[in-house]
Amino acid sequence: MAAETDRTKLEHRARKRIREVKRKARPELNSKGAWSQIGYTHNFEPFKIVNDNVERIDESCVTPEEFIEKYEKPYLPIVIRGCQESWKATYKWTLERLGKKYRNQKFKCG
Repeated sequence: MAAETDRTKLEHRARKRIREVKRKARPELNSKGAWSQIGYTHNFEPFKIVNDNVERIDESCVTPEEFIEKYEKPYLPIVIRGCQESWKATYKWTLERLGKKYRNQKFKCG
């Protein structure tokens, strides 16, 4: 029974926090039903379609000179893989740890 009450309390807090963030981030959507009136509740489909056309390279396979010539000079976007493998953050930045550390931080999306 206590676990169910805690969960309900958490859900209530989460809903309250979401309303608070929406109000601050998007003041034009403050009126009740504004998300539905503008159509935001039905327009998520385009966000599911992703056209990923960015080239990916492995850091160990490209020299700095080659990178500069092929990507930096022409200002081409690129995803570089493998360069973060020795970072401490790869084992320190877990979802649990980030959630615990930044649980009270506010941020704006979109």
